[in-house]
Amino acid sequence: MDMAGLQFWSDKMHVVLGIIFALFIICFVAIVIEETFLGGRRRRNAEKNARACNNEVQ
Repeated sequence: MDMAGLQFWSDKMHVVLGIIFALFIICFVAIVIEETFLGGRRRRNAEKNARACNNEVQ
């Protein structure tokens, strides 16, 4: 493979790694926002307690 071919793959690899990194950052930010602003653990615990109470009633 000549230098032009190596440069082509190097450029493509940078683009692919950049996209993967950007997606990772987006997912990380979405998780942080969900946990902090939308209740996160508190909401899950409340739903679990509601299901437990609902099962006791039946």
